[in-house]
Amino acid sequence: MIAAGASGSLPLDGSAPDESAVASDDPRRTSGIVHVLPGYFEAAGLRLVRGRLLTQADLTQGGDAAVLSESAARALFPGRDPLGATFGNGRGRQFRVVGLVGDVLKSHDRQEPPPSYVIPNQALRSVTIVVRARARRETTLAGVRREISTLAPGAPVRAVWWTDQIASVTAYRNPRFQTIVLGTFAALALGLTALGMFAVTAFTVASRTREMGIRLAVGASPRSLVLLVTRRALVPVSAGIVLGLVGTRWFSDIARTQLFRVETHDPVTLGAAALLVAAIAVVAAYVPARHATRVDPLIILREP
Repeated sequence: MIAAGASGSLPLDGSAPDESAVASDDPRRTSGIVHVLPGYFEAAGLRLVRGRLLTQADLTQGGDAAVLSESAARALFPGRDPLGATFGNGRGRQFRVVGLVGDVLKSHDRQEPPPSYVIPNQALRSVTIVVRARARRETTLAGVRREISTLAPGAPVRAVWWTDQIASVTAYRNPRFQTIVLGTFAALALGLTALGMFAVTAFTVASRTREMGIRLAVGASPRSLVLLVTRRALVPVSAGIVLGLVGTRWFSDIARTQLFRVETHDPVTLGAAALLVAAIAVVAAYVPARHATRVDPLIILREP
């Protein structure tokens, strides 16, 4: 065993913060509060950025010290050094910031407030013991369960591996799973778009085969006809691309809830998508037009 601690909740467990943190000078600046006991940061693998972590001395001296995540520090104290600053929980309790740790996802919900870590001043209804072990062994879980039962006889104990718990509770909300699902639907949408444009363009070219035969008979070159058909096919596609780019401004709020640290108005991504659709339209127009120009115009003119 490397380290052990306790918390009211864990990163990525899908739960809400234990309570709210409010900046002392501006109640509009808020964050979330997670109740922890000394040793939690080492056991959970949270990286210390500045200052210090919570210790047993903080626990015995009243537990008014706090450690902020970097995002919580920016939310509560924008543009200033948070070390030594104070904030409250909106119910009279004040905390003094003694350290900063790296960011972690408290939940897959992108709107979840960043966590601030404090020592609870009263008993919690439930607590999660966090143990960092050197290797994954079932004997480790059995030993943890035995020690907790000794300290709190009769208390219900459920010992699980943290990774297994996260996978079972939040598998469908996992960003990798969501990316695979959205990517699959995007690929299907792209395929249907290509098939639809090809079918519509091929039908349009086929309905103008006689016209193209007449143009060939009076001296038009196959190349000029292919360019003519391609340009005409790109007119509605270009209009659709413009409308789609304009529409992204209205759908950006929906997309933002599914993204993490990715801008919804990425010009490179939007430009690449527009160019891809245009390229599909060019191919969809070129292939049937090229096929139509290879038909003998005399055969076409003899048809009734």
